[in-house]
Amino acid sequence: MTKSIGIFVDNNFNHDIRVNRQVFQYIRLGYKVCVLCFEYTSKDSKYDDNHPFDICRIRLSKKIRNGLKILDGRTNIYYHLTRYLVGNFLKSYKVDLLHVHDLYLSKPSAAAIKKNAKHIALIVDLHENYPEAVKHYAANMKTLTKWFFNSIRWKKKEKSYLTCCQAIVTLSTDFKNQLIKRNPEIKNHKFISLPNYLDIAKFETKQQAKKVVLDWKNPENPVFVYFGVIAKRRGVNLTIEAFNHLHLEGIKPNLLLIGPIDKTETILFQKDSIFLKNNGAIQHIPWIDISELKSYLNLADVALCPLEKNKQHESGIANKIFQYMYCSLPIISSSCKPQQDLIEENQIGSIFHDLNSYKNAIKKHFDHELNSKMGKRALQSLKEKYDYQTTDNRLKNLIDILIT
Repeated sequence: MTKSIGIFVDNNFNHDIRVNRQVFQYIRLGYKVCVLCFEYTSKDSKYDDNHPFDICRIRLSKKIRNGLKILDGRTNIYYHLTRYLVGNFLKSYKVDLLHVHDLYLSKPSAAAIKKNAKHIALIVDLHENYPEAVKHYAANMKTLTKWFFNSIRWKKKEKSYLTCCQAIVTLSTDFKNQLIKRNPEIKNHKFISLPNYLDIAKFETKQQAKKVVLDWKNPENPVFVYFGVIAKRRGVNLTIEAFNHLHLEGIKPNLLLIGPIDKTETILFQKDSIFLKNNGAIQHIPWIDISELKSYLNLADVALCPLEKNKQHESGIANKIFQYMYCSLPIISSSCKPQQDLIEENQIGSIFHDLNSYKNAIKKHFDHELNSKMGKRALQSLKEKYDYQTTDNRLKNLIDILIT
């Protein structure tokens, strides 16, 4: 009899790359899949009839969801909501294992399983170093919101949210080791590492050619692209500062930014980027569909991953690294260890540690021949080592242990 996997993500399933990739991995491995997720608009469920899996969407506005998560720091209201939703889901769908996405969903899910007297294995999938992530989110909050959010509690509660699971998925082995060092009680738990590798075949089928033309004041100079949220914590402010300095020195690279601006930093971004804008050296595209990504990345010569170096960003390799590699782009990255290790091992880019080394890396990549060699190596390395389907056996072995 075919085993059934339940997956819970408290977000818009359609736009979560990691969860989408994982659902199709389970299907590829021969499991039946049922997904519990939130629906923010009626458009979210437009194509549900075409999915090769069951999907249960809970209609909830994104603002209310985010507000409840903030209040949960003092009231546990989000804990009780998610426990209730998981309980109803388990009554409606017979599953042999529940795979929940991110730390804060593990304990309410475990409570729902226990309340329903179900013998269901529980896996928590850690998308990030959550206690560190909430600390950085809280830094930009207003005083009252920050008090409700109570980010410091997650360092204290992390252990209880991990020990209630039968298995833990991390983005990297390094992050697994960090978790065990902080929480020795979980050293005998089952762990697997599922990095944000690209499912190459699936990604290729989604790409659609689109004619895109960008207007630069100095089109003969290389274009450097960043894809993702525009925010200081992502290193974008440092990037703009480096480009400003280079232009003042008479070196004029072009900067293409693709992604939404963090709402709390819109004014700061506009202020920082005005010099490059006046010099025709920066273009910002607030949003593109993932199917258009290759068309936009093909306009660039070099890709950027300037994440601030901290415990959150060192939990794994960013999705964008593998997307850049797919498009044969050399990569300039900050010294976050997972990114640095990959780039140096495969010789596909340059690492910077501060503003000056960032400027030097940009100047280095004015060399078209160097960029071409590194870009070809990036695509080759991706195909040989970092296709998501190479993790199939790892996941299958874990599931066989948990539900036999």
